[in-house]
Amino acid sequence: ARIDAPQPGVRRGAGWFEVKVHVDREICAGFGVCLGLCPEVFALHDDGYAIVQVDEVPPEFEQAVRKAVVQ
Repeated sequence: ARIDAPQPGVRRGAGWFEVKVHVDREICAGFGVCLGLCPEVFALHDDGYAIVQVDEVPPEFEQAVRKAVVQ
């Protein structure tokens, strides 16, 4: 998983911005750590790899998602 970079023209601190997350299947090892850290955002697909359940990460889960991304 990785936090998607802001789009061109979007600056941090210049107002509210969306946090989105994407599971990179080439990097994901399929251990489900992200699901354990933030089950509100991640789920397991039938193939055993994580999927993202939300279009935008709710602010209350941003910290847990950021922790999951570096696992």
